[in-house]
Amino acid sequence: MRWRKGWPRCAGWRQIEAARDALGMSVVHYEGALLLAVFGDIDGALEFCSAGLEHLGGAGERQFYGSTLMVRGVILWLAGRHEQRAAPLRRALEAVGEIGGVLVAALCCLGLAWHAARQERHARAAWLLGYAESARRLSGDPVAMLPSLLEEQEAAQKAVRIALGGEEFERWHGVGARMSGTAILEAVRADADVSPAARLPGARNGGGGGELTPREREVAALVAQGLSNREVAERLVISKRTADTHVEHILTTLDVTSRTEIAAALQR
Repeated sequence: MRWRKGWPRCAGWRQIEAARDALGMSVVHYEGALLLAVFGDIDGALEFCSAGLEHLGGAGERQFYGSTLMVRGVILWLAGRHEQRAAPLRRALEAVGEIGGVLVAALCCLGLAWHAARQERHARAAWLLGYAESARRLSGDPVAMLPSLLEEQEAAQKAVRIALGGEEFERWHGVGARMSGTAILEAVRADADVSPAARLPGARNGGGGGELTPREREVAALVAQGLSNREVAERLVISKRTADTHVEHILTTLDVTSRTEIAAALQR
């Protein structure tokens, strides 16, 4: 709304107009970035994101700030810069978590699920996918706007389902679908592999008091050395899926949520 002749100007009118214009430009930047990405101009899209973030500065507007970071993370993924794009997605999730931005949070989790799948953290990928897909159904779904996003989603979901097996995938996917935005944010902050919202049936929560089987202790020792699940499988001559299952059981038995906590838990 513009000031018209004859209207009284309040003391903060200029600040109000400046803030409105800044927010309007923020929408232009992240929506423009998406449009450029649709037409394949990845570099131009990233430039638009950078301009948008610079334009927002320290304004404190979390919705547009989070939206722009989310778009930047997704575009970095499409550009093949997989390791660079996790950070802006986490920052975006933090930003919109403060205001309950469900759709942006869902798209952040979708991108983080792809990242987890690439790292072969399949249980994490499954519950992130579950939350993302459930939230998008509730708030609208822009993924179809970018065919490459839809292809990525389908490819990641197929890979995670194969790695976990259909039953395990559906269980972890269901866990994510039932999680709140606050629970998702806490799990992402903790870099959790197993969602704190659920444990495997029959799991023991003993703060490190549960007993591992001899094979699980072998697996835990290798994970504590920094080996991936695939490397554990190769070292012990077992299948990748078996290694995944062992790691999930270890996390729940030791009552930790991230593989990086296993080494410390073994010392308790």
